[in-house]
Amino acid sequence: MTALAREYNGGSTRLRSGLSREKRTLLEKRLRRPLVRSPSKPSIPRSNAAEGPLSFSQQRLWFLEQLEPGQPVYHVPVGLRLRGPLDCDAAAASLAIIVERHQVLRTAFRNQAGTPVQVVTPARRVQLPMINLQHLQGDAQKQALTSAMAAEAARPFDLTRDLLIRAVLFRLAPKQHVLLLTMHHIACDAWSIGLLLDEWGVLYKACVNGNTGGADLPRLPIQYLDYALWQRQQPGLEQDAAQLGYWKRQLGDKLSILELPADRPRPPLPSNQGRTRTRTLSAELSASLSQLAYQGAEHRQQATKFMTMLAAFKTLLHRYSGQDDIVVGSPISRRTQQETEHLIGLFLNLSVLRTNLSGDPTFRELLERIRQTALQAYVHQNVPSRK
Repeated sequence: MTALAREYNGGSTRLRSGLSREKRTLLEKRLRRPLVRSPSKPSIPRSNAAEGPLSFSQQRLWFLEQLEPGQPVYHVPVGLRLRGPLDCDAAAASLAIIVERHQVLRTAFRNQAGTPVQVVTPARRVQLPMINLQHLQGDAQKQALTSAMAAEAARPFDLTRDLLIRAVLFRLAPKQHVLLLTMHHIACDAWSIGLLLDEWGVLYKACVNGNTGGADLPRLPIQYLDYALWQRQQPGLEQDAAQLGYWKRQLGDKLSILELPADRPRPPLPSNQGRTRTRTLSAELSASLSQLAYQGAEHRQQATKFMTMLAAFKTLLHRYSGQDDIVVGSPISRRTQQETEHLIGLFLNLSVLRTNLSGDPTFRELLERIRQTALQAYVHQNVPSRK
């Protein structure tokens, strides 16, 4: 379960992060930059279909839901702190426009003779109940809000009939609210969260001004079901020998389990229990990492900060485990088609980054190995991890 947060103030949403205002503005501008379509990549046609197969990514999530129904592991809650006067009718109306605009949020997943299919259902109004916490103050209010948000985020979805987004509004004071949006991962990814919050901000302002038609947003060229149909109609993997061959070579040998020292035995079955710990790097350390990435691989070619930190992480795992073969999974967006840029949906794929640390490499040598591994994984990202 992933928790994300934004603030809404004065008609615009902004990321809550450790970035400076200038860096945050540059980041959001770059995230909105149109994708470049490769000439070799076919465009995705609009089908106007209301029923069809699941995408490869959706099929994985559907299988996991059948295996452990009702688990909140793949729920994606997003908290939006609202400051100033709030028009509750406009807030609900803007959500309704988003549900009508993005069919994947009102898609039902049904089992037809053992095969899952997705069925687009008619547009529905998103319910927006309000929980009043104004009678509480300070830590008591904060604790009540945290507890209520956790309970709401964990409430199960019925994938056969429910909307895949739900909303709850918490009133903290007359001009202070928290809007909790919870989506199922089968209908969204991290990119989608940014789209959702950006669209809600635009539509809320429009609805407050009486424009409830959604005209302030560009028309979507396709829907998610069109993408799923297009993905299933692509040539088989046997015709993409280069893509499949790379992963066979990369993952063909037996993958060893990482044996990390722990204060208790490894359980016989994995669980979903875990924690997230966040640390903010100092400006000096961040600058040093950027400089190291720029100088990486003996000045042959610039690495990225992600590659540099992955090299450090794998070094740590190597030191703790004593193993040379280190495998780390990293999500990748897979939005390689221009039509998917403004589409809410699950496009995410898991890229397996396998690095051999044998031979006692220097850190720069290891960084070069990781840079090559990452770049090759990005080039061959179109092979879906179906199992």
